Amino acid sequence: MLANAASGKTAKVTNKGTINANGEVIGMVVEDNSEGLNDTGAEIVAKNEEPLKAIGAYINGASAKFTNKGKISAENIALVLQGTKEGNIKNTGTLNLTKTGAVGVYAKDSVVDFNIAPTVATGADGTVALYATGNTSEVTLVKPEKFSAYLSGNSVAAYANDKGKVDMNQTTLPSAPNIHIKSTDNKGMGLFAYNGGVINANKNYIKVENGSTGMSAIGANGASKSTIFFNGGKLDYDGEGYALYAKNSGEIKFANGDIILRGKSTAMELNTSGTNPIDISNTQITVMSNDVIVFNMLNATTPIKVT
Repeated sequence: MLANAASGKTAKVTNKGTINANGEVIGMVVEDNSEGLNDTGAEIVAKNEEPLKAIGAYINGASAKFTNKGKISAENIALVLQGTKEGNIKNTGTLNLTKTGAVGVYAKDSVVDFNIAPTVATGADGTVALYATGNTSEVTLVKPEKFSAYLSGNSVAAYANDKGKVDMNQTTLPSAPNIHIKSTDNKGMGLFAYNGGVINANKNYIKVENGSTGMSAIGANGASKSTIFFNGGKLDYDGEGYALYAKNSGEIKFANGDIILRGKSTAMELNTSGTNPIDISNTQITVMSNDVIVFNMLNATTPIKVT
């Protein structure tokens, strides 16, 4: 289904039934100066025909508008945004991720000011709520207080890759987790910056249960380091890995915050003879289990005095 307006015109397209997009197909395409509606009770079902991947809806352009009041079920990507602007994309319906590796919103140079909060089907692992990739890709959550994600399994709430950037700073720390990863097999994490990706997520509240790590920043792309800014935030981590993990020039900035450690978790690695890529200045660490390790000390050549 396509909405593509001629010059000086506006095209509108509405789905009131079911659109089945199988294989290398897009369920609904809304180009610039056009409008699309997936109405109440309607559904877009995007299913892969390996190796071909399907997309639920593709919205392209600063004047493109799209509203989802129904349901978009996707094995690959539910919603792709390209160059969209504030106020033009609305979601009061459901984004349902139905297969391992599925993505709720894949955004490039777009403003995300709507509630994503995808649901995840039983058995779907490795899902991502919000994904930004590419050197020119910057995703801004104009109303970050509307961003929430409750995901299961090996899932990630926000993923910035290949110099992509996600801006989701909040002005006030939420009283309850706005990002919740609940796994059963020590997989999944709250935030992931990779290959020069940057995530600005100050004053967010993340809870990870039985996950691999709370947040991770790995690698660099030229001079661009993978970086997560989580200053003033709160991280509640239960697992057998690191609450904070940075490697290969990746960095995490987590000052003036709170970390709660449960289970067999470890807060972070601490290099006793070099520069540490994780800054937890004035951050309080609360230990809730006898099996917790606060710091994994690296390169300690002499005894360490603890007072």
